[in-house]
Amino acid sequence: MIKFCESCQLETEHILAKVYDEDEEPGDGTETLICQRCGHSDLEPSLVPDPIDLPNLGLCCECGSELEVRNVIFINKRLPEKYQGLGWGCLICNLPADGAVVVLCENCFKKYTEPSSEAERLILSKCCAGYPKDNIRIEMSNEWEDFRHGPGHELPNF
Repeated sequence: MIKFCESCQLETEHILAKVYDEDEEPGDGTETLICQRCGHSDLEPSLVPDPIDLPNLGLCCECGSELEVRNVIFINKRLPEKYQGLGWGCLICNLPADGAVVVLCENCFKKYTEPSSEAERLILSKCCAGYPKDNIRIEMSNEWEDFRHGPGHELPNF
């Protein structure tokens, strides 16, 4: 049986958040669901996050979904000159904001981090060209210059 948001009729598989009380365990059926589209919930109004306060990451770089886009990945490649200054950077290493950024929906992030088989692993192909909320995506290239933190300040490789 598919459940829908009582307010906007969005299927509950597109949930924005599951909220638990301190004494509840995730997965025990006691979580409160918050709809990503309209923010409907059975929580007290003061506890429901204001949709305006949620970060707008735009569309998923891989599938184009606008739902559950809340995963940000910094890629160790420098953006083309046209887009430099609008990516990731580092104040500690004094790196300019020239690094490629990928935003993924929950479904694509799971395929990227926990594929059911190696053949189904998501290979990242597009990144943000500018701020994620602007929804401009470009194909990444292996020819792009490496862009990494300085020695002793390495990012984990996924």
